Amino acid sequence: DADPQFVDLFARDFRLAPGSPGIDAASDIGVFSDFRGVPRPQDIEGLGGDHSPSVYDIGAFEMTNQEIPSPSPTPTPSPGEIFDSNSDGRIDARDLLALLEEESKGSEGTSIFLRFSEYWMTSGWGMSLQ
Repeated sequence: DADPQFVDLFARDFRLAPGSPGIDAASDIGVFSDFRGVPRPQDIEGLGGDHSPSVYDIGAFEMTNQEIPSPSPTPTPSPGEIFDSNSDGRIDARDLLALLEEESKGSEGTSIFLRFSEYWMTSGWGMSLQ
């Protein structure tokens, strides 16, 4: 009854994701390779039941060390990305409107300067083109 936690069900990627309850949960039924030809079993330290009697994965694919994603560093945004408020890769009027809306929620009169093709100034009382 548990969610098998496939890598991407909608893209038909039925490999088990790290943390899947199907890792190291199958019985030895005499199948010594998975659908891709990867030898079975693969006991990966830290996943499933380490060193348990059953280290076979449920399903057609055996989890391998190569399938465990390595953490990637957090990218440092360039100055332009700071104002890409909707993360569409462009700085445009939609970003300006989102920033103005966010700024208008504040109760204090504050100023924010943005550079698109001109300088815009917002405050708690309105907006003006400088």
